Amino acid sequence: MVDVRTRYPRVKLLRHALEALLHRGPMLVGELGRRVALTSGSMTSAVDRLEARGLVERSTTAADRRARVIKLSPSGRALIRKVFARHEANMDAAANDLTAAERATLVALLKKVGKSAEAKLSGRAASAQPGDELPAGTKVSR
Repeated sequence: MVDVRTRYPRVKLLRHALEALLHRGPMLVGELGRRVALTSGSMTSAVDRLEARGLVERSTTAADRRARVIKLSPSGRALIRKVFARHEANMDAAANDLTAAERATLVALLKKVGKSAEAKLSGRAASAQPGDELPAGTKVSR
């Protein structure tokens, strides 16, 4: 397997794009660009690089043949799963000293921050969803 850190010089950008595709599934180029904070032209260039390396595939939609949908290729999926598994293990190790209650609080807070950021990227207000509550007794100060 390829070591993504040495093979790809723009590793953070590429990793974020691949990770977004792994977790969210196929996306339009513009949507993927918003998720990784790139302009349209920069995202097209990034997708060109990912496609040239065989990590993603482009296709059109039946509704609008001008629109390009980006999805992970089998080798792209294998690579980002390996990279993400390593990242996940590192995050677990970093939180190793937290109690179960502290982990639950951390997860709830990170979900809240993530949903807020996603809402801001898409231009809509964040709304509370079932399961967004913090564990009982959690005190959060601003």
